Amino acid sequence: MAIFKSLRQAAASAWVLALLTSGARAEPAGTLHYGTMIQHDNWNTLVKSGQTYTGIAYEGLLRAGRDGFTLEPSLATSWRLTPTELELTLRPDVWFHDGMRFDAEAVKQNIEWIKRSGTQWAAGFANVSEIVIRDPLHITLRLSEPTPTLPQRLATRGAYIVSPAAIAIGSWTVESGTGPWVHDPVASQRGAKEVFNYFDRYWAPQDVGVKSIVMHVFQ
Repeated sequence: MAIFKSLRQAAASAWVLALLTSGARAEPAGTLHYGTMIQHDNWNTLVKSGQTYTGIAYEGLLRAGRDGFTLEPSLATSWRLTPTELELTLRPDVWFHDGMRFDAEAVKQNIEWIKRSGTQWAAGFANVSEIVIRDPLHITLRLSEPTPTLPQRLATRGAYIVSPAAIAIGSWTVESGTGPWVHDPVASQRGAKEVFNYFDRYWAPQDVGVKSIVMHVFQ
């Protein structure tokens, strides 16, 4: 999680610097250059090999605040946890990079995919016994027993929301998140750099900061 937070914070810092030096900007601007020794292999959010990059293109229902602990809204605007269920209200007008709309059905398919994945993240959702869709923006996770840490699990990389189309295909050569930046495979060069550009349908453009991110891979 640390590298995702550092990237987002660095992007925000670059944006603040731009505001101070050239006046307020409503749109993202500039490029953040970042270095890593990890080569990108695939876009499966549940495997470790892609964790350096997935936090740029994907996001979760909740996220950790700057203190690394306090939960904040992300793709979910509010939540209510009881001993028997977790109710989530989802953000409207959110789109995946592949053109699909984000809604309660997408959340349901993601949680079911995580539960059957056999990865370390599956156990975190083992107590979710039923997923009930009330309408496109309201979903309830019914619990087989009290699970007080479930909201925190929704803020980890193992709960990033992926386009249902990618889950159905099962191919991870292309990313399909809702995050503020889209991977640019044409500008990227394997073993040298991975390039990400601003997603112009992102739901919170005022929070994005930089217009592009270049991840330089150092051998």
